[in-house]
Amino acid sequence: SSDVCSSDLYRFKRYKKIDVEMATFATKVMHAKCEKEQVDIKEHEFTLEDVKTYLAEDCVLLLRLDSGYMHEGASVLDAHYYTIWDFLDGEFIIMDPLEGEKIMSEADFKIAFDAVKERCKRDHKMIVFGPENRNGKK
Repeated sequence: SSDVCSSDLYRFKRYKKIDVEMATFATKVMHAKCEKEQVDIKEHEFTLEDVKTYLAEDCVLLLRLDSGYMHEGASVLDAHYYTIWDFLDGEFIIMDPLEGEKIMSEADFKIAFDAVKERCKRDHKMIVFGPENRNGKK
């Protein structure tokens, strides 16, 4: 439901009431637009195995990961979104907006994935783009 977003925002001290109200309004507008366009929206818990399953189905993922583990030497305690292109031979192919394409072992990826909840205290979030959105990239 669109109310999930507004309640999630209260966890972050830097947000003011007006920020939460604006995010709630924007969420409702975008949700209505997506419904009108018949965009399939699902909200549910997911695991690392689910991530790998979507990738095996040739989907492209926009996934929240702990950015402190994504950049060598970074001690940042924050989660950002990364494009996940594929999972091949035990490695994830990731498009990092800061560093470009990178390859990450499953073990390292799992650390960045798990740290979103454990270290950053945020929920896992993911947008799944179907295979038709790959534009030939594989």
